[in-house]
Amino acid sequence: MLKNFLLIILLLFEESYHISFSTAREVSAFISSAALYPFGEFTPTPISLTEDRPILLIHGAGGNRATWYPLMQTLEKHQIGPLYSYNYHPKNRLSALKTALAEIRDQATEDIEVILIGHSLGAITACEYALHPEWHVPGVKIHQIIAIAGRTSPHANRLHFCFEHLISPLTLIDDQCHTLPLTCIDTDHDWLVPQCHRAEQTITIPNHSHLSLLFSQKTHHQII
Repeated sequence: MLKNFLLIILLLFEESYHISFSTAREVSAFISSAALYPFGEFTPTPISLTEDRPILLIHGAGGNRATWYPLMQTLEKHQIGPLYSYNYHPKNRLSALKTALAEIRDQATEDIEVILIGHSLGAITACEYALHPEWHVPGVKIHQIIAIAGRTSPHANRLHFCFEHLISPLTLIDDQCHTLPLTCIDTDHDWLVPQCHRAEQTITIPNHSHLSLLFSQKTHHQII
C-alpha cells in the first residue's frame, strides 16, 4: 500500500515537471480533497425523499463522501436532489452500494428510480452493479449512471499493476457498458486512467486531470 502511494506521488511530481494548467489544477484538487477528508464522517444525508429522483454519489478509492461537497453545493443551488452519499472500503464496495440503495428505498412508499454518479472506482462500482441484475435491490431501478474519470476500459497504463485487484470487472464493463444508461465525463490529461473509448457516450473536459475533474465547475455544469 505504501509502495503504491509513493509511486503515485512520484508520478504526480513527474507530471508537475511539465508545468501545465491541468497539473496545477490536479495539485490544487489533491490539497482540497485532503482538507475535506476529515469531514467525510459528518456530511449530512437527507432523511426523506422528495418527488424528484434521488441521486446517490459514490466516491473513488482513497476518498470519502466529503469529496462530493463542491458538487453537492452546485446541485443544491440548482435545487437538484435529494442527494445521498456514503463511505465505503474498496473491498466491500458492492455490498456498501446495495446497502445505500436499500436505505434510500426504505424511505419510499413505492418503487423508485435512482441516478448514480460515481468518480473513478465509484463509477466502476456503479457500472458493475448495474450489469448484474441478480444484485439489484428490489424496488430500485437505475435511471442513469454518470461516470466521472471512471475507468470503463481495461487498457493498461503506468499505474496498472498498482490496481490489478480492482481491474477484474473491467473487461465485462467495457464489453457491455453500451447497454447501460451511461454518460462518461473524462479529460484529456488523466494521469491515472485512459479516456473512455465509447466516444458517443463521452464528454471530454480539457485541461483537467483525474481528481481536478471532480471539482471542476465545467463537470458540474455537464451534470446539471
